[in-house]
Amino acid sequence: SKATVSVLNWTGAEHTMKIPQALHDAWENVRNDKTTANYIICGIGAGMKEATLLAKGTAGLSEFVGKLDDEQVLFGGLRCRAIDDRGTTRSVRSKFIFVTWVGPKVKAIQRAKAGTLRTVFCDLFHGAHLSLQTSDKTDFEEKPLVHSLQASTGAHKPNGYEFNGNDNEEGLMDCPDDALPSPSSLASFKGAPKKEATPQAAPAAPPAAKPSPAAAPAPAPAAEPEKPAP
Repeated sequence: SKATVSVLNWTGAEHTMKIPQALHDAWENVRNDKTTANYIICGIGAGMKEATLLAKGTAGLSEFVGKLDDEQVLFGGLRCRAIDDRGTTRSVRSKFIFVTWVGPKVKAIQRAKAGTLRTVFCDLFHGAHLSLQTSDKTDFEEKPLVHSLQASTGAHKPNGYEFNGNDNEEGLMDCPDDALPSPSSLASFKGAPKKEATPQAAPAAPPAAKPSPAAAPAPAPAAEPEKPAP
């Protein structure tokens, strides 16, 4: 695994980009069949000086695809399961997919560099059975994805695939690693979980107005004295 690689930045200038060891460790967790780690998604930090972790999870393909941002170039690795069920025998093997995602709203200059950056991340996501570069999320639907996986296998092909993360898998362990998304990298990542708004306390009701004192009744007019009869 390489700690640094030489790349061209968005303006065409050559410089060195760091690939943190923590990213290599996070991918090895995904490749370990005994762990719950199922995918990671990486991006390019400010100035293209360092590859950064943007997301990792255990819930499988649907969660992975839900984090792909239409305005970014992202690189990810995902584990799925190839099922070979022949009635009397059933085998399960892990398959790994390396994804280069070029969002449909990515600017032209970034889109042009995606291919070069892809070669950099190929080293990080080593051991992948399928390499997929796309701007279309329909490529992750089960039918086209299974077709691509089957095309990448040898003569003996499995008869099914599972993309549902760790569902129905028992005995897996959580294996922590040091790859954590940094606040600065998450600031521009629209696939990051949204923080729930803190409920605002309802404004206090204004104090009830004091009742105005009742007006005193007007004094009754004095009765006129009776006049004597003539």
